[in-house]
Amino acid sequence: MTTSLFVTYRVPDDAAAFDKSYFDGHVPLVNKMPGLLENRVNKVVQNIAGEQKLYVITELVFENAEAAQKALGSEEGKATSVDLASWGGDKLASIYLSERAV
Repeated sequence: MTTSLFVTYRVPDDAAAFDKSYFDGHVPLVNKMPGLLENRVNKVVQNIAGEQKLYVITELVFENAEAAQKALGSEEGKATSVDLASWGGDKLASIYLSERAV
């Protein structure tokens, strides 16, 4: 059973600046994390229900929780955290560690 790290990003004030920072800089860093099986990045096209408006939902898939924790603690994982904070994404992001239930 795989473990996923979900990152949701609220709608930014400047979508073009977010896209540049996220897709040109952050995603390539994330893809270097050890043990990452898949990086699924989805742009929200419509808010159907709920008050919070989301812009991007990312799922980072790992073999298990141990692999996810190891990736987060790695030099590459730390670099992604520093990068996220450098362009303000940490103010837009919520991060969840989950295990597949079904």
